[in-house]
Amino acid sequence: MAEIVDILSLIEAEWHEPRFSKTEATSLSSLRMQCTLYRGSPITSQRHLRPSLPDDLIDLWSLINNAILFEDIDYGQWGLKVLSPKEAIEATGDFMQNRPKEYSIGDLIIGTFVGDQDLLLVRCDRGAPDFGQMLVVLPLDQREDWWNAANTLSEMLSKYVTNEGSKYWE
Repeated sequence: MAEIVDILSLIEAEWHEPRFSKTEATSLSSLRMQCTLYRGSPITSQRHLRPSLPDDLIDLWSLINNAILFEDIDYGQWGLKVLSPKEAIEATGDFMQNRPKEYSIGDLIIGTFVGDQDLLLVRCDRGAPDFGQMLVVLPLDQREDWWNAANTLSEMLSKYVTNEGSKYWE
């Protein structure tokens, strides 16, 4: 849990108030961004999910209900909405219904990107070699063309914060 706690602490310390990116290399440096963490422990209401979830996702949902990371507060066209467990179940159901050919057992949608239709998916099939892997689901592309954002949620969030909200996987 320490890794998720450290990442959330950094987010709160650096991004709780709107500011411009310090990274000159990013095209986002002209946007005022902010991160908002919504506290709570909703995972307790979704106990049936726990056995299949990666530990770092359990840790995250034990500390926050949901979040909006690197939200473009002036235009509303950038950011990542990290879903609550309930929202994740609903989004995954929608994904299964709308894209059944792309869905695989163990897929869980845990985030939506603001300003486009990309989704953040974590692999939750403990028996699969890609367990815990973070994929960015592209709205029109087939599964084999989706981006692998990281091998774990902790790694993905760490890179996302280091890159100040830019889509480093593109």
